[in-house]
Amino acid sequence: MNVVTGEENKTIHLGYCEFLGSKTAELVYYHNVLGIGFDAAIAKALRHNKGTVPSLSYLIAALWYIPLYREPECTISYDNKTETYFNFMTAFANSRFFGSGLPIAPKANPEDNSVQMVKLAKQDLWTKLALLVKLLFAKHSGSDHVEIKSMSQPLVVETTGLDIEADGEYLGQSPCKIGVSKQVLRLKQ
Repeated sequence: MNVVTGEENKTIHLGYCEFLGSKTAELVYYHNVLGIGFDAAIAKALRHNKGTVPSLSYLIAALWYIPLYREPECTISYDNKTETYFNFMTAFANSRFFGSGLPIAPKANPEDNSVQMVKLAKQDLWTKLALLVKLLFAKHSGSDHVEIKSMSQPLVVETTGLDIEADGEYLGQSPCKIGVSKQVLRLKQ
């Protein structure tokens, strides 16, 4: 068993979210996925009641909320450009999986100094349901309705009042800056 006594180190980068707009900026680190939109609304709804089987609670809440969810307008700035769209869900993935093993960003790698931005803009109900089914089987990345970009520079969510979650926990609301920390975790292998 060389997990604790191993000679090799593995470096893991962490994503971060810096909340803007208040007198004191709050910085939160995350390992897997930070999301704005539908997933954050569910995290907010479930923050005090995840039940005895959290993954089942998430699935039930997703099915319940998806027909009711109204996509807010979202403005983000990155790479010297500004983009505004109606956001169903935008995930910033440091690792491949979220939501109890859903492969949101198949190419994300925590050993890489970047995050994968996975953006799903507003769609009709049937397209959203089809995308969620595709997500279960890691087939969503080829869809015309999904945009995936690798981001190594920080991005700013300019819109005020968008719910934010990270690693399944509700964090608060935008505006915020999202990026990859220069601080890393070193793990013995």
